[in-house]
Amino acid sequence: MTSSAFENFSEAIDRLVCLDLASRNVTKLYDAARAISKNPLCFRAASRLAELPKNSTVLVATGFTILPNQTGETDGPSGCAVFANALSEGLGINTVFLSDPHLVKIVQAPLKVFGLESPVIAFPFENPKEFAEEIITQYKPSALVAVERPGWNIKGIYHNMRGIDISNFTAKIDFLFEMAQENKILTIGIGDGGNEIGMGNVEETVREAIQFGEKCICPCQSGIASSVKTDELVVAGVSNWGAYGVVTMLSALLKQNLIHSDVVEENMTRAMVDAGAVDGITKKPELSVDGLPVTIHGGLVNLFQKLLRL
Repeated sequence: MTSSAFENFSEAIDRLVCLDLASRNVTKLYDAARAISKNPLCFRAASRLAELPKNSTVLVATGFTILPNQTGETDGPSGCAVFANALSEGLGINTVFLSDPHLVKIVQAPLKVFGLESPVIAFPFENPKEFAEEIITQYKPSALVAVERPGWNIKGIYHNMRGIDISNFTAKIDFLFEMAQENKILTIGIGDGGNEIGMGNVEETVREAIQFGEKCICPCQSGIASSVKTDELVVAGVSNWGAYGVVTMLSALLKQNLIHSDVVEENMTRAMVDAGAVDGITKKPELSVDGLPVTIHGGLVNLFQKLLRL
């Protein structure tokens, strides 16, 4: 692939990942993030990952509680599983997952589809800062990645897209990302709504462009906009797509196809639903993600596959 072709390919992946089928003003968030990064977002994230040392460990945070079910959604864990498989197969990097105690089984489900044995740690609600310090000390990670993981707002409150406080169901994994930045450890955030870890990079745009971004409906009245920043931010129409886009770019950089198939996409979604997950939009245990049937997500994966073969 020539440099010009690679540049066009990188742009195409970003644009596909950022398709705003749910009409949530994702394009405005993307434009704000792109103004900061200059280069395509998926390319930047993949390039940083490609530089990590072999046999190092990457911490991956995911899991978003859906009310009133108090269970996890289908967006996030499968993107992380594809991501973990790519790091293992392409770079020889180990992954360790972190999520809320009640979401561990859902996060484990898509990992099993790949046969991955990455540990999934239940991040405690009590003494989160001390636990974060222990995790950094124990694993000495080369990077931290968050995919569809709630990020606290300026008052330390977590919200869903409806402006509702979900702090009682969300462990403060954000402390890990703060510590990583203090210790100059690479951090990457992938999100689709403005309330996730990493969206602090474009916080002002979230406040301006996203419903409840400036003012939520909970007592804090400070909006859903996440204040948690990361070194790299990938904005996507669906967070899973952002992870898939990064893996597609990593595949191009390494000249090794690391993206999955539509069959694997369906199997991962089914495994999550069987573990108790629901679609974050419909709140139903069905083969869909963010209100879109699994065939749509599988179709996008197939498109990534075809683009890699060009």
